[in-house]
Amino acid sequence: MPESFGIVPMKGEALVPAGTRTSLTYHQGPLLTEVQVYTIFWGSGWQQMPQNGLIQQLNDFFDFILTSSLMDQLGEYSWQEKSIHHGSRVGTKTITASNPGFVNRDGSRVVTDDQIQKALQLWISNNTVPQPNNNTLFFVYLPPNVTVNAGGGRSCGPSPNGFCGYHYSINHTIFYAVVPYVDCDNCSIGLNQPFDTLTEVSSHELCEAITDPDLTTGWNDDRLKFGEIGDICNGRATLLGGYYVQTQWSNREQACLLRTSLAVRWTDQGAPASGLGDAVGVVTVMDTPTSSQRPYIFVKDNDHHLWVNWYDGSNWHWTDQGAPSAGLGDAVGVVTVMDTPTSSQQPYVFVKGNDHHLWMNRWDGSNWTDQGAPSAGLGDAVGVVTVMDTPASSQRPYVFIKDTQGSLWVNWYDGSNWHWTDQKGAPAGGLGRAVGVVTVMDTPTSSQRPYVFIEGIDHHLWVNWWNGHVWHWTSLGAPTGGLGDAVGVVTVMDTMFSQNGTNIATQRPYVFVKDTQGSLWVNWWNGYEWLRSPQGAPTGGLGDAVGVVTVMDTNTDTNILPPPQRPYVFVKDSQDNLWVNWRP
Repeated sequence: MPESFGIVPMKGEALVPAGTRTSLTYHQGPLLTEVQVYTIFWGSGWQQMPQNGLIQQLNDFFDFILTSSLMDQLGEYSWQEKSIHHGSRVGTKTITASNPGFVNRDGSRVVTDDQIQKALQLWISNNTVPQPNNNTLFFVYLPPNVTVNAGGGRSCGPSPNGFCGYHYSINHTIFYAVVPYVDCDNCSIGLNQPFDTLTEVSSHELCEAITDPDLTTGWNDDRLKFGEIGDICNGRATLLGGYYVQTQWSNREQACLLRTSLAVRWTDQGAPASGLGDAVGVVTVMDTPTSSQRPYIFVKDNDHHLWVNWYDGSNWHWTDQGAPSAGLGDAVGVVTVMDTPTSSQQPYVFVKGNDHHLWMNRWDGSNWTDQGAPSAGLGDAVGVVTVMDTPASSQRPYVFIKDTQGSLWVNWYDGSNWHWTDQKGAPAGGLGRAVGVVTVMDTPTSSQRPYVFIEGIDHHLWVNWWNGHVWHWTSLGAPTGGLGDAVGVVTVMDTMFSQNGTNIATQRPYVFVKDTQGSLWVNWWNGYEWLRSPQGAPTGGLGDAVGVVTVMDTNTDTNILPPPQRPYVFVKDSQDNLWVNWRP
């Protein structure tokens, strides 16, 4: 298949060679700035079931995708006056007066690209389809049992010349894409076949035809065999609006991605009847492992009751959760708990009562439970996590809290009963401010092990961690400018091949703190030792922490390794602007 055809390669073919830094370059050719898609379903096979039902489904797909965040994302490839905007589907035609190509002895059909071009030109000349303009893009869909021969390759053919679809142009003025009714393993994706594959291939060709309609004169990396925006991310699909859509290469982010939305929206969530008080915590809840996630936001009201603002999948609700009998004090933390890997997630809210006991409010039909307190009394909260002994085990909450003497305690559930345990061996002089709590897994099948990060009175960062058998205290030192406020803690997973060819992903803690000079630092475990690195600061100076998360780029191709997680650290500067410190 020559490079003059913009093809959808077979899965895995278009991967960028290791160590290659990809960058699309604009070659001054045309762009489809407000694409107008016209779908053509060619052949009598489209009158038969089940493919006749696919015609409306595919038209609905284009109606959605042409005004979706995918089009917003392509705006990155606008050039001067050629600004890429949303498009539209301007029509559709099912053509059954002729059939593609010629008939083989076995009854299947073969059509060449030259025959497709001649047919398309005939339809334009006799007004079967509309006259094209500079933004017109014809999508020609072929029925089952039709193979396309184009440029020395064929649809669903063997590597390296097989393809799943392609786009091309006639005389640099008529732009079109061809999508065969592909049903081979190296093209198929998703469970709803063939529809999922057809939308994924169509999204690939749509984006390439918009950004490189005349082939090699638009945006591409001409150092690569397949260097268009979709080729670089070939086979890496995700869901958008319920449709399988391929991720696209972003020069700006240097990654294959598909943003679900580029719009920023604010929504008024209202308040409890007595007014909104302090925050308690936020979690997402899934009713089953395949359900959508639903946010639950826990807050206090001015009457010192706990309230939850939660989403049922269609509407938001406010619910009064009451308060401990001794009255509601400070928040400790919120987690969700699953009794089995297939159970629904249940929110557990931990707070201090005015009796200086730890109290729990959980969603299992029960109300408030008094968890007691350490022997020296309940001090400041440190953090809450859930722990799983194996991937098939139930999740068990661990609540870390200080007592009034500065020692660390954990209130934990063993599957049957709750326990208080003194985490003896704390730094000399006692404990200072909490930094954060995470769980760490050495492999995807390992047990989760809690890591508790906290400042010592010596102004060093300390970690109290479980090695699978006993608890340890380890000093992680401090930045050269001294230890300042906490920013956040996450675990990061890199992926590698083990010797037997299976994927092994190790979680490694990253602890972000400020130093006393106003710079951001990260203290991180590289798999062998703890390291500390300065991250600098925004130009406006480092202000308050906002939060830390990890991000994974989309990858559904099982033939390649998943991408690593990358930390994103959100902070304010001294002018109250939001900044993010992130790793590409």
